[in-house]
Amino acid sequence: MQGDLDKTIAILPFYNRFGNVEEDYFGLSLAEEIINALIHIPGISVISHSSSLKYKNTDLEQLAIGEELKVNSILEGTFSKNGKGVSIHCSLYDISSKDKIWTGRFDEYLFDISASYTNLITQVVDAIRDNYGHFDFESLFLKNKTASEDAYDYYLKGKFFRNRWTKEDYEKAIKLIKKAL
Repeated sequence: MQGDLDKTIAILPFYNRFGNVEEDYFGLSLAEEIINALIHIPGISVISHSSSLKYKNTDLEQLAIGEELKVNSILEGTFSKNGKGVSIHCSLYDISSKDKIWTGRFDEYLFDISASYTNLITQVVDAIRDNYGHFDFESLFLKNKTASEDAYDYYLKGKFFRNRWTKEDYEKAIKLIKKAL
């Protein structure tokens, strides 16, 4: 990819390979945090989380989504959680050439969920950097969010339910975020 005009990207919600709806928050939060890490980088235009969110569970292929969003590249991914372990698989697509330009797998043990989550995001953003050219991102988002694994998990779940925009889900979000505090 060359030139700033080529540096437009959409991060799609990560698909839960095991289909456990209670774990969907993890994939949505992961995509949102990758977006949050990239939006502060000069020269890269990132589609908002809310615009990408409508492609969760869609039948459209990545190339069609990229053309619809008018981006040069799409990052898609899947995740699976098994006990305290998580595995994510990502692919980066170049829309204009219709090529898959990168794919990666990252495994993490969620002993300290905040640090593990940050490590996963760092690895994915680092791989994107390898395909876009050098940029610094670590100082933009790599701060431990909490020392409590449970608190961070409640926070992520709360954000997930908040973004579903129903009264019942909003009430769940409030309870979960209160637990995080």
